[in-house]
Amino acid sequence: MEKITSAEKVTNEQEFWAFMAKLTEERERRDAELKAISAQTDLKIQALTEKIAKTDEQLAKTDAQLAKTDEQLAKTDAQLAKTDEQLAKTDAQLAKTDEQLAKTDAQLAETDARLNKLFAKTDAQMAKTDAQMAKTDAQLAKTDERLNKLFAKTDAQMAKTDAQMAKTDAQLAKTDERLNKLFAKTDAQMAKTDAQMAKTDAQLAKTDERLNKLSELIGGIANNQGQVAEEFFYHSLANRLQVADIKFDAIYRNLGGRINGLQDEFDLILVNGDVLAMFEVKTKAHVNLIDTMLQRKIPNLRKVLPCFKDYKIYAGIASLVTYDELIGRAKEQGLFLLTQQGDHIEVINQNVRDF
Repeated sequence: MEKITSAEKVTNEQEFWAFMAKLTEERERRDAELKAISAQTDLKIQALTEKIAKTDEQLAKTDAQLAKTDEQLAKTDAQLAKTDEQLAKTDAQLAKTDEQLAKTDAQLAETDARLNKLFAKTDAQMAKTDAQMAKTDAQLAKTDERLNKLFAKTDAQMAKTDAQMAKTDAQLAKTDERLNKLFAKTDAQMAKTDAQMAKTDAQLAKTDERLNKLSELIGGIANNQGQVAEEFFYHSLANRLQVADIKFDAIYRNLGGRINGLQDEFDLILVNGDVLAMFEVKTKAHVNLIDTMLQRKIPNLRKVLPCFKDYKIYAGIASLVTYDELIGRAKEQGLFLLTQQGDHIEVINQNVRDF
C-alpha cells in the first residue's frame, strides 16, 4: 500500500488554501452583485415616484378641465341625446379597463405569493445554517450579515411598492368616476391607461428576474457550505491518518466505481493493510443517512470497488453539525460519528463494529 509523502501533504494543503482564496473571491463577487441589484432597485423606485408625481399633475389639470366641462354641460342639456352613442363606447372601454385591472391584480397576487415562498425558503435556509455559521470563519459571518440586510431592505422596498400601488389604485378609481363625466376626453385617457398597463407588465417581468437571481444566490451559498465541510474533514484526516485508535496509511477522496450497471461514489476512504474506513461527509447529516449507509453504501462498496472486497470495513458519518438523535442512532448501529471541534476533528462515537 502506497503512503502519502510529506511533499504530497504540502501540495494538498496548498490546494486547500488556494480553494479557500477562490471561495473568498467568489463571495466578494456575489456581494458586489447584491449591491448592484440594490442600486438598480433604488433607481426603479425613484422612477416610479417621479411617474406618480406626473400623474398627480395630470389629475390636477383634469380637475380644472372638469370644472370647465360642468359649466358647459349646464348650457348644453339639449345635446345630451347625442351623447348616448359616446356613453356606450365609454362603457365598453371601461369594461376593458376593469379586465386589465383584474389581470394586474392577479399578477400582483402571484408576485406576492412567490415572494412569500421565497422568504419562507430563505428563513428556513438561514435557520438551518445558523449552527454552521458560528463555526466558520469571519468571512462567512459577514456574508450572513449582508444577506440579512439585503432581505430587510427588500422587505422595506416591497412594502413601499405595495403602498404606492394602493395609492395608484385609489387614483385610478377617482379617475374612473371623472371619466363618466368627461366624454370628449375618454379616448385619449384610455390610451394613457393602456400605456400604464404595459409599463406595469414590464415592471412585473423585471421583478421575476430579480427573484430568480436571488434564488440562485441562496442555492450557491448552500453548495459552498458542503464544499467547506468536505475540505475540512479531508485535510484534517489526511494530516493525521488516524480515527480513534486505528491508524491508516492512505486516504482517498470521492473514490467511486461502476460494475454491471451499478455505480456509486464514496466521499472519504482510509486504508491500512486489510482494514478500511469509509465516511460520508455532510454539513448537517440527516438521521436517515444511517439507513442509507447500512442498506446501500456499505454493500455497494465491495461491489463497485472489488479490490476492497476482502477488507474489514468500518463506516461512519462526518458532520459539521450533530444532534442527539443522530448521535444515538450512530451509537446504536456501531458507526463512527465525526464532527468539528474548533480546528480539529472530534470522534463522538468510538464504539463501532466492522462490516
